[in-house]
Amino acid sequence: MSEEIPIGEFFEEFFNALKDYEYGQSSISIRKRHCDKILEFANKSGKNSYSVALGTSFLEAYFQTQDNNKYEQMTVAGASRVFRTVSMLNDFYTSQPFKNIYLKPQNTILNNKQLKLIDGFIKYLTNRGFAKASLDVFKRVSKRYFEFFNEEDMVLKDLGVRDVEHLLTVFREHKPITMKKNIQVLKHLVRFLYESGEITTDFSENIPYPRIYRKSGIPSVWPTEDLERIMNAIDLNSAIGKRNKVILLLASRLGLRGSDIRNLKFSDIDWDNDTISFIQSKTKEPITLPLIPEVGEAIIEYLRYGRPKSKREEIILGHNAPYEPFKSNTGFNNIIIRYANKAGVKLTSERKHGIHSLRHTFASALLKQNVTPTIIAGLLGHTSSENVSVYLKAQDEALRECCLNIEEVIASGR
Repeated sequence: MSEEIPIGEFFEEFFNALKDYEYGQSSISIRKRHCDKILEFANKSGKNSYSVALGTSFLEAYFQTQDNNKYEQMTVAGASRVFRTVSMLNDFYTSQPFKNIYLKPQNTILNNKQLKLIDGFIKYLTNRGFAKASLDVFKRVSKRYFEFFNEEDMVLKDLGVRDVEHLLTVFREHKPITMKKNIQVLKHLVRFLYESGEITTDFSENIPYPRIYRKSGIPSVWPTEDLERIMNAIDLNSAIGKRNKVILLLASRLGLRGSDIRNLKFSDIDWDNDTISFIQSKTKEPITLPLIPEVGEAIIEYLRYGRPKSKREEIILGHNAPYEPFKSNTGFNNIIIRYANKAGVKLTSERKHGIHSLRHTFASALLKQNVTPTIIAGLLGHTSSENVSVYLKAQDEALRECCLNIEEVIASGR
C-alpha cells in the first residue's frame, strides 16, 4: 500500500472485501479469528499497521509455539486455514487478486489421474470455443469438485443421479448467481466424464439450476458525487495511484470490463486517431472506443511516471516483481474498496461495489442523458441492445449529472 492505515481499519476493509466476493459467513468468521491473533501479535511487537513482513513474522511465531503433535494435526487442518488467511491478507495489502495458496489437507491433494482429467476437461471446453476467462473459472471450480470427491471418499466411476444433492452442497453458501455458474461447471464436467468413459451415466440434465430471474435485479450504480470522492481519494503522487486512476477511468468513463482492462495492450491504442480497439475477452468480438482526453492523459501519466519497467505488452501491471498483469478482477475490486473507505463512502451489502459496478454506472449515466440503447450497446460491446434494458431499472437521482462528456464520446466513436 502507498499509505499506511491502522491495522484494525485494514482488517475491516479486508472483511468487507470478503463479503463483496461472496465468501460465506463461516469462512469470514474463521478469518476474523485469525486476524484477532495477528492483531494480538502486532500489539506485542509494537506494530500499528499491517505489512507482508508482519504476516510472515506472525506465521513463524505462530507455528513455533505449537508442540510437535499439534503441529502435525494442524498441517492437515488448522495450519492450512491460518496460512491461507495470511496469504489473502498479503494479496489484499498489495492490491493483488486472492491466490489459491494454502496448505492442503492430505485428503484433498489431487492425484495424477485427477489432474490429467482436469487438463482433459479444459481441452474439451477449449475445443468447444470457451473463452480463456471462462476456462480459468471452469478449471478452478472443477478442481474444487475433485477435492470434494476426495474429502467425501466418493468413487468417480460410481457417481450417478443419487449423488446430485450431495454434490450441490459444495458451494451451498454462495449466492444463487454464483451457484448457477458453479452448477454449469458441474454439468459440463459430468458430460465430459461420461464421454471420457469415467462414469457410466450422463446425469447432467438431472442437476437443477437455482431459480434466478435474469432481469429482476437492479444493477448497482454509483452516485456521481460518490464516484468523484473515490477518484479524489487516489494518491496521484504515487506510482500505484497513477495506475489505479487509469483502471477506474477505463471502467467508469469508457465502460470496459475488468477482463478487458487486464488484457489491454499498447498495440490496442491508436494515439493518432484517439481510439482504443481490441477483441473483447468475453464475446470475442472486436470493439473500437474513443480515447477521451481524461483517459488518454491518465494513461500517459502512468506510462511516463508510474508503470514498472517491463517487456510485457499489457499496460496495467502489478507493482511487485515480476510485474505481471492482474490475473482476475479481485485486485481491481480491492482498489475500489480501499479508496471508498478512504473517501468515507459507505459500502453496503445491498449495493455491489466491484469493478463491474463502474461499468453499470457508465451505462446508467448514458441512459439518464437519453442516449439510445443501440448506441449504449455499441459502447459496451453488447451484441444486442436488449441487454441494455436491465439498466432502465437503475433510476437513481444521483445520476442526473453524467460522469463523462457524452457528446464527446459519441462524436469520437462515430
